Amino acid sequence: MKYVGFWTRGVACIIDGVLTSIVGWICFFILFGILSWTQIFSIGSISQLSMGKVFSSFQAQVIEGAFEFVFYLFYYTYFQYKFGKTLGKKLLGIKVVSEDTGDLMTLKQSALRTISTFFSMIILGVGYLMAAYHPRKKSLHDLIAKTVVIKDS
Repeated sequence: MKYVGFWTRGVACIIDGVLTSIVGWICFFILFGILSWTQIFSIGSISQLSMGKVFSSFQAQVIEGAFEFVFYLFYYTYFQYKFGKTLGKKLLGIKVVSEDTGDLMTLKQSALRTISTFFSMIILGVGYLMAAYHPRKKSLHDLIAKTVVIKDS
């Protein structure tokens, strides 16, 4: 197995981050559009509609963030469980496997790995940086879920 290091994994993470953000925005704008049309029918005029009448700026940010968070959890857990990779990982030719078997992760491992990425973030990214120094290029969430990131053959 050829283990994949920090920089390649980081680029894949950026690609996936952009994708999850775009999906979150799209979901928010669809919801905003539906609620706007509801407001138009109750107000009776599109000229009187503003985002402030549907959501405050803070509420809009919370709702959009919630869409991104839910999609993030689904996206990483499902795709890494089902295929061993997300779109970002696929583009870079890498995948995540169970360290014990070298096979695809179990659903439990995938969910644990996805959730534990928050621990890697919370400690100022040090959990991610561990991949640069670990002998098998494992981040904190890989250690917790017992997974490794390898070159996809």
